[in-house]
Amino acid sequence: MEINRLIERFLKGECSPEEISILNDFFKGKQIKELDKEFLETWNSKDEEVSLKLKEDIVWNKLKGKIVEKEDTKFLKTSVKYRLLMLLKYAAILIGVISTVFYVYNSTKLKENSRKEEFVKIRLSDGSIKSFKIKNNIDTLRGSKDKIATLKGNKLIYFTKDKINKSKELAYNELSVPYGKKFQLVLSDGSQIYLNSGSSLKYPEEFMKGQKREVYLEGEGYFKISKNKEEAFIVNTNKVSTQVYGTEFNITSYENEEKVNVVLVEGSVGVYNKSNNNKERKLKPDQIASYSKIDHKMKVDFVDIDSHIAWIDNVLLFKNEKFSVILKKLERHYGVEFIDNTKNFTNVRFTGRFEVESIEEVLNTINKVLNFKYTKNNNQIIINP
Repeated sequence: MEINRLIERFLKGECSPEEISILNDFFKGKQIKELDKEFLETWNSKDEEVSLKLKEDIVWNKLKGKIVEKEDTKFLKTSVKYRLLMLLKYAAILIGVISTVFYVYNSTKLKENSRKEEFVKIRLSDGSIKSFKIKNNIDTLRGSKDKIATLKGNKLIYFTKDKINKSKELAYNELSVPYGKKFQLVLSDGSQIYLNSGSSLKYPEEFMKGQKREVYLEGEGYFKISKNKEEAFIVNTNKVSTQVYGTEFNITSYENEEKVNVVLVEGSVGVYNKSNNNKERKLKPDQIASYSKIDHKMKVDFVDIDSHIAWIDNVLLFKNEKFSVILKKLERHYGVEFIDNTKNFTNVRFTGRFEVESIEEVLNTINKVLNFKYTKNNNQIIINP
């Protein structure tokens, strides 16, 4: 059964965005008993290439940090066989975690406590995680075998290799940028990507000749893509994919926001939703494709692009934006957390520009219009009427 194959791919951390979407839709309509049957049929099958013991270890490792830590400690001491059956019972919970805690590209650990994190993190192809602070020096990033990139301040530059990658599989890295930080990435093909605060990007260490160049984004990124007519460049998010025909564009796809926005600055891109038969919408410069996660519709319109790309220059630019949206942007930009106890300001719109102001100065400026009270305790800000 196709769904069984997807279940196993998920537990191995190999699912693509399209496959995650299929799993989400599938499990929404299933009950736990039905899930148990599906899992038992899959994991007890004699035709599977991977042994049951290996499958058991995969499930155990995946769930250990997500669910088991909340259970009675006696659960950890049960026998191997009983433990597997218990994990299968909780499999429905695991799948529920996909859309809330477990990000499509197995990046949860990279994003934990992102508001408190000071380090940029990168997960290498061998699964190891390296952390580094943004500072004005030059360093070298080593992969499992040799040097793969140079780190210069807030920029990571991958080496362009002379030899063609003849391996059958791509080796992926994943970069995660915490709140309050921004980072620039230069891929092995020369494409430049700017990542905004609270964002992550999964990408190959080296692209393979003759194959599509695909990367996976959560958060916000500004892309300057090196042209290559023979090897298309595709940016995947959880709901929308963007096929690149030209050079510069911005994508916003944060998990806690209602829309995915693609804004074209130069060149040409095609935007499509994976669940809509991949029907592509071509964009012209100064156009935005906005996909709603609520009604699953995509709208294309002309837009003032400045408010969408000002962040690259470390500028906060709000143009008639809702107070609730502004708070999310302030959280990411300054690395803070808001607790908003107001009820009347959520949909109030505000226009403003900030460059070097502190978070207090920004709030005091907005407060002249909205008239609220706030208290700041370390990185937490409480807003009251």
